[in-house]
Amino acid sequence: MTDILTLRPLERDQWPSAMTLAARSFQSEPFIIELFGVEPVQRFTLAQQYYLSSQWYDNELHLGAYVGEVLVGLCLSSPAGQCHVCEHTDPARPPDGPTSVDWSFKVRVRAAHADQGTHGWLSRLAVDPALQRAGIGRSLITHTLERHRVDRAHTVLLECQPHREDLIPRRGRSRLRPHAYRLGGNRSRVTHGADSSLHERALRGRSGYSLLPVPI
Repeated sequence: MTDILTLRPLERDQWPSAMTLAARSFQSEPFIIELFGVEPVQRFTLAQQYYLSSQWYDNELHLGAYVGEVLVGLCLSSPAGQCHVCEHTDPARPPDGPTSVDWSFKVRVRAAHADQGTHGWLSRLAVDPALQRAGIGRSLITHTLERHRVDRAHTVLLECQPHREDLIPRRGRSRLRPHAYRLGGNRSRVTHGADSSLHERALRGRSGYSLLPVPI
C-alpha cells in the first residue's frame, strides 16, 4: 500500500459515485452477467441502475478508499444488531424497482443469518478494476472489521465465493465456519408472485456463495 491511498468513512454525498464504482467493479462478475446479459454496454447500464437504486442509511458503516479525492474502493457494512439484509428484506414480497432482481438471494441470506445471533454484516466490497489486486480490498476489510470491533460487535457475517476467502484477515479466517449455507444455485422455487425466471437467474449467478461468520 502507498501513502497516496487513504481510507476514510464514506459520506452521503458520495453515494452515487460509490454505486457507479460498484457497477464498474462487478461488471464481469457471473451474477451481473447472469442478471443483465453479455452485451457490455447494456450490462453496465442496467447494473448502474441497479446499484444507484440502493438507498443510503445513516446508521450503516461504509468505508471508502481514495487516491487523492478519487474514490477507488468501498466496503459497505451494517453495525451489530442492525443488519441491513435482516431489517430491510421482506421474505413475502420483492421490492419495487431495480433492486428486486436480487431479492431471492437476499431472502436466502436473511434466512441464513437467522440463527447467528446479534451480528454485523459486511454487504459489499468493490475496488476499481484498474486497481484490483493491489491490496486495497484486503485493507478495506481489515479496517472495516476493526471498526466493528471498536463498536463492540462480536461477529460480522459476509457472503462470498471460495476464491474470495483469502481477502479475510488470517486471524479471522482460521476461525471461519465456511460453507455453512449454500446461498446460490437454482433448486428452490420462487413464489409470492415474483418473476420466477429472473429470480432463478439471480440465484444461478450467485452459485457457490457461502455464509462466513467472522469472529472479531
